[in-house]
Amino acid sequence: MKFEKVFNNKKYIRKIECMGEGLVLFEISVVDKRIGQNYHLFYEDKRKPPLDIAINPEDGMIEYVSYFVQDEIINNISDIPVIINEGMGISICNKDFNENNMNVTLDGKFKFWKSENAILILRDDIEERVLNAYRINDLNNVLVLDDDFVGIEFKNLNQEEMMEIKNSKCLL
Repeated sequence: MKFEKVFNNKKYIRKIECMGEGLVLFEISVVDKRIGQNYHLFYEDKRKPPLDIAINPEDGMIEYVSYFVQDEIINNISDIPVIINEGMGISICNKDFNENNMNVTLDGKFKFWKSENAILILRDDIEERVLNAYRINDLNNVLVLDDDFVGIEFKNLNQEEMMEIKNSKCLL
């Protein structure tokens, strides 16, 4: 996987929605959606819908990220990684994407961290304590370690978003 720093002026919206007890949708999507097929980078663990990163094939920018927290508890954990804000957006390049191969599926289990009013969705095999954050917008970052996608940071959760998570009973 290759990431390139870019200036990102696209507008995104975030949706955190309780889909019933034990199930919450986390989604960040571009406001002006492109017409046509996106590339999809799926991280799956074979037991629930995968983390889906839709990528615009023309510029490598994220069209949306969606992930379901399912039957898991989001804990307050003290050893949250240090996040270095790179201050730039990224485009995602994967040599495996082409018009005949629009989807790439990788193994990936994720865990959840809560700090103050932020939620991190991180790959559970990450032991590194310093991650790079690339801007999707003011409230959301893609987290990267050594040219590997490792997660998403949802910052400055508002009261409505916190209530959606609490109503799902996924938050301690």
